[in-house]
Amino acid sequence: MRYYSLFCSMALMIAAAAASAARPVLIEEFTATWCPYCYGAGLALDRIEAEYPRSKAIILVYHINDDFALDEGIFKYNYYGLNYVPTTIFNGVIREEGYGSLKSAGKTGVTTVYNKFVADIAQETSRTDAVEPFWLTLTGNVGPANPKLTLTVVTPTGYARAVKARFYIVEDGIPVTASNGQTVLNGVARVSLGEQQVYLPTKGGTVTLTASLTGTVPNVNATKLRPVVFLQDDTTKEILAAVGVFYVRTAARGSWLLYR
Repeated sequence: MRYYSLFCSMALMIAAAAASAARPVLIEEFTATWCPYCYGAGLALDRIEAEYPRSKAIILVYHINDDFALDEGIFKYNYYGLNYVPTTIFNGVIREEGYGSLKSAGKTGVTTVYNKFVADIAQETSRTDAVEPFWLTLTGNVGPANPKLTLTVVTPTGYARAVKARFYIVEDGIPVTASNGQTVLNGVARVSLGEQQVYLPTKGGTVTLTASLTGTVPNVNATKLRPVVFLQDDTTKEILAAVGVFYVRTAARGSWLLYR
């Protein structure tokens, strides 16, 4: 009985922790290898990537006017009406424009940026706690040859406007010798698989979308590729749901089966 009680208590604690998990914060970084202040922003995000699970924070990095630039990065840069790199945007609604530090500022500079980003994550986590207009399930493969992502969207509440589902494949751990001092790039958007409209105004509505590419995803190490998919309201720019791993959502909030 004692072992049974202990097991039940542990199960209840795990279930409670899962149920209380807020939706992840999507962090979009606009950067460039030639940008001096992007050094501190990049290393701060590397620290966040190391410390936060992707159920809490997902990082997507768009490079501007360097060897890793995509047309979709320029599109998103203009979409937000930006003027500077680095700029870091949290869930589409909090922006830290031009916020970074030089390599010469060392660990102190990186820590200052990191602390600011952590505060932004906490603010968004608090704001979106218990607010989930959409549940996402993501399956498929990231290639590198012929990647294909399948996204199932369910709305537990209904959402009045159409939103966009945006599909990316990103790469971590890219070695570089950048003029700003960076030696490794993480979360780099390697390819966009496009965007698709989602309109689910009625509670319980669902839709399944497939996004694919015929060809090969640019990569240095294919084992470091991963998906990033999110739903965005183009009217408010808010990110309403995001996923940075393959997983199956099985039931209510916080209940899902991670399999990659």
